[in-house]
Amino acid sequence: MKRLAALNRSGVLTKPLQYSQVKADLTSISEEAALKILNQLEVEAAGVSEPVEYVKKAVRAAASIPVAQKRKATDQAGGDPVVKRLRLLNSSGRLHQPIVLDKVLEPLSTLGTAAALSIVKGLETSAAGVANPTSYIRAAVRREGGEVFEDLEVDDEDDENAADALLSLSVKQEAGGRAPARPGRPVKHEVEGRDFRGQKTEDLSEIDKIERHIGWLNRNKPLVKPIDPDEVMPALDCIGYRQAMRVMRRFEDECETLPEPDEYIKDLVARSGWIWAKPDILDEDEKVAKRVAWLNQFGGLQRPIDYAQVADTLDGLKVQHAMVLLRELEVNAHQIQDPTGHIKRQVGSAATWLG
Repeated sequence: MKRLAALNRSGVLTKPLQYSQVKADLTSISEEAALKILNQLEVEAAGVSEPVEYVKKAVRAAASIPVAQKRKATDQAGGDPVVKRLRLLNSSGRLHQPIVLDKVLEPLSTLGTAAALSIVKGLETSAAGVANPTSYIRAAVRREGGEVFEDLEVDDEDDENAADALLSLSVKQEAGGRAPARPGRPVKHEVEGRDFRGQKTEDLSEIDKIERHIGWLNRNKPLVKPIDPDEVMPALDCIGYRQAMRVMRRFEDECETLPEPDEYIKDLVARSGWIWAKPDILDEDEKVAKRVAWLNQFGGLQRPIDYAQVADTLDGLKVQHAMVLLRELEVNAHQIQDPTGHIKRQVGSAATWLG
């Protein structure tokens, strides 16, 4: 496949993607779907340590889409039980907001009908306490071992705690009021950090949402050691919310075997330098400031840039010009003793030349 060969030649992958290892997978879906997977791999390349596994997982997700589409078609013809239950729940008036079917049918289709119906029934039972039914269902599917792929339009942190509470309640009821030990349940880690449970997503800033996700991972995943928010938040903040959540999803895929979660997360952030060349990862008004923050942590500078001294100077440039200047600073970091002074001199020289 030409697209795969071009991707290997681009140098963005952490290791080559061997066509022989993914040929059977890619040819099992449409060419359009395969190209979409490879294009997305290119976007996320810096955070993907195993490209072959990434492709295989994405193909499995793509293959599940027809199941979701079949459910829609069956519902129109006579009524798939899962879709029928979802539609009835939406029309019941009991939900705080409607379930977005397009966001839950694919995840539910990765489970059996019985498991999917159990999740919907659980939502029906606890509807009064669930602010976002769509994200609740996605969280419940993930807990049942189903496939839920990232969707930036859905905040999957919403109501994950509600799903946890419902699971705990059902276990207690099954045990006659006493919650027994369940094999495979995560070991919870108590760490310092803000507790966002009970707060609505719309009331949280993007940095708060990232920290909330870290807290959820510490409580619900069997980590070798807990993530220290104070250690990783400065790194995650400098790459913006979208890329930070991609990093955390990537961490979540491997978190149970990582001896040093903090170092793994910071390494993924350090390898996210490609985002500065992408137009849709960061907003223009924050790109320069976050680029400086990333350089200070991962750019190999002789000393940190004093952003307070150069903020006005950089703001006077067009964003693309400021980004070029900072890129040149990164490339020549080993030769520049005073990055702050270098920025001032470069901008001053440009102003003199143009004037």
